[in-house]
Amino acid sequence: MSELENTVQTEVTLSGVEEALLLDGAIIEYPDQDPDVLPEGIGDSSGLRSTAPSTTNLYYIHKDGGGYNLCIKISGNSCLPNCVGYAYGALLEEAGIKADARIPRCNAEDWLIMAKANGMKTGTTPKLGAVICWRQGAHWNGNDGCGHVGIVVAIYADGSILVAQSNYGGTRFFTTLLKPPYSIYGQQLEGFIYNDKFVSSVAPAPKNNGLGAAKSFNASLAGAYTTTANVNIRKGPSTDYASYAVLPKGTKCQCYGYYTAAGSYKWMYVIATYNGKSYTGHVYSQYLTAATAVKTVKVGSRIRIRNGAMQYGKRVGFAAKVYNTIYTVTQINGDRVVFNAGRVVMGAVRKSDCIVQ
Repeated sequence: MSELENTVQTEVTLSGVEEALLLDGAIIEYPDQDPDVLPEGIGDSSGLRSTAPSTTNLYYIHKDGGGYNLCIKISGNSCLPNCVGYAYGALLEEAGIKADARIPRCNAEDWLIMAKANGMKTGTTPKLGAVICWRQGAHWNGNDGCGHVGIVVAIYADGSILVAQSNYGGTRFFTTLLKPPYSIYGQQLEGFIYNDKFVSSVAPAPKNNGLGAAKSFNASLAGAYTTTANVNIRKGPSTDYASYAVLPKGTKCQCYGYYTAAGSYKWMYVIATYNGKSYTGHVYSQYLTAATAVKTVKVGSRIRIRNGAMQYGKRVGFAAKVYNTIYTVTQINGDRVVFNAGRVVMGAVRKSDCIVQ
């Protein structure tokens, strides 16, 4: 497969994939394409990305440029924008590893075939962290289209899935909400390649239909929240709807991205448990605060060094400016974390001395 690196066709262009998704009624979200810090992804600890990777993230940089990606270079040493380059890097990033010979490096429409041949698990049911694969035209024929791949980063109770992806000739990173049968206009669903680390779907979202349904969806709102006061959880998105219960201050809630705009605030569609009973309803966002996600240190993380931290294995600290600068983690060996400024190694510390940004 090594020869395919320089001869692989790229998937259909902006006028193909992104236009096809829009024609099929998909909701496309375009987050920040070059965030200043490396985001942690969706949820509290899933490790799945729902925002654009930084331009210095090694999982999306070609091996020739010091990264881990083996797909074709698109811009300098970056393997983005390209659907296969993104999926390749995302699989490694999800698992927290630098290489896996089983991951395909061919046209997107042939990924499922190659993954199965390489011993990866595949199927027809979406699972968290899986690669979703589409085919356009015949296999092994890039002249009639090259297909498309993306990563399943959320699964909802109604069967909808949130797919993170990149598009050759188009957008570096975007997400799409797709409903069964997960169609892309003019392309055929091939199936899913499963990531060994993620073998089951996430907890399902509540059904969002019928009287009092939320009106909008935004993946960036998905996550854990805490009530900041005693507040009603209502049957619909306004005070005109009856209250199921009054949730005490400090009650944990889970939102799956559904909401209804209400001036400068929103009615968030959530699930909450109070006195041993589960409630599904709407809570005014003025009385919710996002729970702080547990951020783990991993290769590619952007970190600050805890003030006063010592160099790993030594009783020596760092220059004062080191504690006030953001660095990139480039290597982890047990409890030892190596951090860089660009390509320059600045030092090593214990994991507990790293503050993930």
